[in-house]
Amino acid sequence: MARHLVLKHLENVSGELLAQHGDLLSHYAKGKCGIYVLYAKGRMYYVGLASNLSGRVNSHLKDRHKGNWDRFSIYLTRNDAHMRELEALLHRVLRPEGNRQLGRLVGSEDLRRPLQAELRSRHQESLRDLMGERLRIRVSQERKVRRGANGRPAAGLVERTVTLRAVYKGEEYKARLLPSGTIRHDGRAYDSPSAAAEAIRKKPTNGWTFWRMEDSRGEWSRLSDFRGQIA
Repeated sequence: MARHLVLKHLENVSGELLAQHGDLLSHYAKGKCGIYVLYAKGRMYYVGLASNLSGRVNSHLKDRHKGNWDRFSIYLTRNDAHMRELEALLHRVLRPEGNRQLGRLVGSEDLRRPLQAELRSRHQESLRDLMGERLRIRVSQERKVRRGANGRPAAGLVERTVTLRAVYKGEEYKARLLPSGTIRHDGRAYDSPSAAAEAIRKKPTNGWTFWRMEDSRGEWSRLSDFRGQIA
């Protein structure tokens, strides 16, 4: 049986209800947890989370919010582990003027940095395509310089098999990098990051900027950022 998040709600009622009939509201909301919203002249003013909705809303008749709001809504919920995340999400989306701080989305990855890195990588790829064979020759020469004894440029980059990932045309691709320098993707083995990347893009590609590997901080950086680790 489905367990609904919101059990009861009361929307957009006058603050005078608390002043004149606070005991009646307490009958329904005292000791109940949930989200509440304060309004000022029809505009959202404040969003909060409380384990005792009746008491918390009533306290705003006396604290720093006194006189700044005239109506309110309450949403009684289950004592759910995600309630604080829900409150933080509401703060960040709605930005009520009465809330001094944005909520923290604990455990959520901020996509700004990987997205910026991906955009830089695509920009570089676009430049390589525009410049044509000249850059392809330079990449080919670089491969020969860095190629190890076993003919695999990434040999010795990692001590154990790790996951690589890349995003191309909105789709995520994953591969495995072995200590030997072999790249395994979609059931096939490739001798270099670029060979594995070219199999996806169907054209010459610098695999060192195409593929990303997770670093010690838990961030996904371009494979080229790890090149200096090869002895």
